[in-house]
Amino acid sequence: WEERKLFGGAIRARLPVSYEDISAIRPVPDNQEVFTDRNSDDCLIVEVLQSVDIDPEEEETADREGPSPPELQGGGATAEDTTPYDREKEMEERVQRGRDAAELVFWDVANSTESTDSHLITMRRLRDEEAPNLMEKCPCPSSWVTLWLVSGSMRISKFRGTEPPLNVLVHIFVARLPHVESDLVMTLNMPLQRPEDSQNKYEDGMAMLLGLVKTLEVKDWDFFGGPDD
Repeated sequence: WEERKLFGGAIRARLPVSYEDISAIRPVPDNQEVFTDRNSDDCLIVEVLQSVDIDPEEEETADREGPSPPELQGGGATAEDTTPYDREKEMEERVQRGRDAAELVFWDVANSTESTDSHLITMRRLRDEEAPNLMEKCPCPSSWVTLWLVSGSMRISKFRGTEPPLNVLVHIFVARLPHVESDLVMTLNMPLQRPEDSQNKYEDGMAMLLGLVKTLEVKDWDFFGGPDD
């Protein structure tokens, strides 16, 4: 493994040496970094997306963990703002929004690749310690950020149907970063040449992506811009 500078060094992570940057071969969108494994057809896509759902109220709380109780938000208490702030409920809603967004990313990949048979196999929320560099240096309360790992299978034809479809294992990491209104997404696509390879490929892909996430670090948070950019 070796450290790679992503997006001009704004983000860094360690990748297997065999993964090569394809931007030297063909154009890649500005919001993506794409790598292919020279020893296989596996492909890793790192991209920054605008959050699929932004709750304007939560963006007003940039200097504290969660919105303040109504009586501290200015103005007198009214019939509409006398309900005590329920931090636990707010966090549950944030986690649910993150889960919904991660699942949406999976189905968006299936749609964009024109998959003819897609199955979401597992989805779990990662612990902060599974992405230590990202979480320890995040300039917002860690409770704002949710990390997700989604795995599934798709049946995809390479080059938009010009070749017979293959079963592809897909592992997706999604970091929800509400303070910069962005989702950091890493998608690992692993075509299966033989059905009997699926279990080993699944486990190898999961281990690789988790290893990458463990080294993931944002060096320049200004890269994401802000609400007015």
